[in-house]
Amino acid sequence: MSLENAPLRGDLGTYVRSALGVRDIDQLELLGWEPVGSGLNSFVYAIHSFGGSLYAGGAFTFEGDFSTALDRIARWTGTEWVSVGASGGLNGVVNTMTTYNSELYVGGEFTQNIATTLMRRVAVYNGTEFEEVGSGFNDDVKNLTVFSLELYAVGEFTANGNGTNMDYVAKFNGTDWEEVGTGFNSFAYKLYVFDNELYACGAFTQNGNGDTLDYVAKFNGSDWEAVGSGFNAAVNSFATLDDELYVVGNFTQNGNGDNMKRIAKLGDSDWEAVFDQDLNNSFIYDIAVFKGVIYLGGSFFDVGGDPDLDYVVKNDGDTWVAVGTGLNNDVYTFGTHARRLYAGGNFTTNGDSDSMIRIAKWTGEPQ
Repeated sequence: MSLENAPLRGDLGTYVRSALGVRDIDQLELLGWEPVGSGLNSFVYAIHSFGGSLYAGGAFTFEGDFSTALDRIARWTGTEWVSVGASGGLNGVVNTMTTYNSELYVGGEFTQNIATTLMRRVAVYNGTEFEEVGSGFNDDVKNLTVFSLELYAVGEFTANGNGTNMDYVAKFNGTDWEEVGTGFNSFAYKLYVFDNELYACGAFTQNGNGDTLDYVAKFNGSDWEAVGSGFNAAVNSFATLDDELYVVGNFTQNGNGDNMKRIAKLGDSDWEAVFDQDLNNSFIYDIAVFKGVIYLGGSFFDVGGDPDLDYVVKNDGDTWVAVGTGLNNDVYTFGTHARRLYAGGNFTTNGDSDSMIRIAKWTGEPQ
């Protein structure tokens, strides 16, 4: 039914159509968090749009209603979640997905596919089945990113599958994985491309040469170097807004002792505090910028005393505000698909107790 034919007349009808950004009433969705089918039966750590479809990765092994076996990776058809791979999915957690050379690459904690073919923590989906990428790694992969037409990985590994040392970061050379600079002295969680340069964040405090990095670093073409003064605790993720680089994590100060409330942006010479509202005593796992607004997901609730500011917030100027009625447990990741923002984590309902099991779609803004 067209809104022109709906009982919305004159200035009111024009205003509603303009405010909602729609012409047809069939376009209207419930403005808030919506379930994605029956959801998934365990944690969601990765959301990715590939080949026109939405994919989810994590620790799950079934749909939320236990009707379909999925084995840690699934594709949304628009009506249901289906398995990926002719032989099924993977035997361990999927932490990350990316597109490289028009193929879907996944990384995580798995060591083989369900058909028991060896693939150590990283695999590529060839459209039919998963295949190993090089020799893989000796420990978990946390993130995969493409930079300068090459595939990079970070995580908890210290060697590729052939035993060649590479401390927590590596690059695929088309045959196997190789070192990137001297690596790091501890786990790396995320890679990010900003201003045509490659950044990394995590729990590390030095590169392999002992140079101080303090949880965030930039690759200079030969090794990893400090970015500003760094931070006093782990950095978990990156985002860009208005050509500025933002980070979130567990930190409360930059390396110079300036207070930071779990989120900061890179200034001319160092990291700067942003937003006035306190997010201390929280864990921020991911940050997304969607339609010019910053979204944070993590382990927090009742921010500023507001019962709707639970596990996910967005900025309104310098203030954090509710995203719908919030969610009822941790948010680990964001992703976008078909002009919508998705959240994944350990939640099972929104703040109104509507069922949305581990993955949800935000419909609070027009497409």
